Amino acid sequence: MRRFLVVLVGLMVLATTGLAGAQQVSAAQQISLPEAVALALLEDIGHQIALVQWDNAKVAYERSLADNLLTGSAYNARLAEYTLKQADTEYRGKVADVVVETVTQFADLAQADLTLQIREKELALAKKQLELTRQKRATQNASELDVLEAESALATAEANYQQANDNLAQARRNFQFLLGGHRALPDGNLPFVPLTVDLDDLLQRAIAESVTVKQAEENVELVSLDLEQLELEQAAPLVLREARNKVKLAQLQLAQAKERITNEVTSAYNSVNQAARRYRSAQQSLELETRTFAITKQQLEAGLKTADELDRAQIALWQATSAELSARKDYVLAYLAFERSLDRDLSASVLVQPPAEVTPED
Repeated sequence: MRRFLVVLVGLMVLATTGLAGAQQVSAAQQISLPEAVALALLEDIGHQIALVQWDNAKVAYERSLADNLLTGSAYNARLAEYTLKQADTEYRGKVADVVVETVTQFADLAQADLTLQIREKELALAKKQLELTRQKRATQNASELDVLEAESALATAEANYQQANDNLAQARRNFQFLLGGHRALPDGNLPFVPLTVDLDDLLQRAIAESVTVKQAEENVELVSLDLEQLELEQAAPLVLREARNKVKLAQLQLAQAKERITNEVTSAYNSVNQAARRYRSAQQSLELETRTFAITKQQLEAGLKTADELDRAQIALWQATSAELSARKDYVLAYLAFERSLDRDLSASVLVQPPAEVTPED
């Protein structure tokens, strides 16, 4: 019961702070990623079910220990621990699903808002271009084909704007549903925490701490105890043969689990580093577009650029901002997948903690 109570108390604290935060965002219309994750975990029915199921597994474990006091069976004790670890793994998996979904929708909604701004500006430019083309046509400086092309461009811009508007409305509904109906919008801040661990050291720790490996080890011990019991009872040859095969199979599955953990952690580790490189590239592009926009604005004030050129620079800046946010989302998701490969509790991830608690991985 102890861990269940800790988790339950933690969620109650998150509920208090989360609901208080929700009342604040009701006015400010913004919510941070840690607040969003806290609310999503509180509101997600699947997570609530998993939490109760995990507590039931804990009750069953404690009951098994109590029942085993009379028999002192090492097999029954191992089996109870194995079952509890399976339940713990399933619960962590559900938590991870909620965290990943929250991060995804958090970033997608922020991007949808940026996309609508871009499409709105493109629509305004298309309208101005059509008006200008019609004026040129009236003075014989543009052909009828030019007018048709400008009208087609405007129709495309209108369709893109409407689609972006619909996508934003849907993204808002999805995000608010995820948060249990709280009318909040993401502040768009996704953390970037560099990965600084050494892969070789990490693999040793991953295998030693892996729940999957521990479960496989427990299985080896369970079938080994079963074999020892059958040998003591001088069971029939075919029964003993089957039991020895179970031991061999469990040992092979343990080796397979270690190999799988090595491959999964290595792949996830490399994915984080690749995502980090893409993010830094997107950062550089954003910095470039930020400087370009600032220069264009100065040139407009000096009479060297037009308002349309400034609008196009603004569009390019928003597009770079959207690309940077997308790269950041990919990095956060890759980092969470890396932590998941280590069987970690994603609700305690450094990426979804308040900013004051964000520190590099060690």
